[in-house]
Amino acid sequence: GKISEQADAKLKELVLNFLSTFEA
Repeated sequence: GKISEQADAKLKELVLNFLSTFEA
């Protein structure tokens, strides 16, 4: 459903931010 799609997008965003913190 839409809710899980939104949650998945937010989760991916958090993961990307988390990974970029490591690379910085």
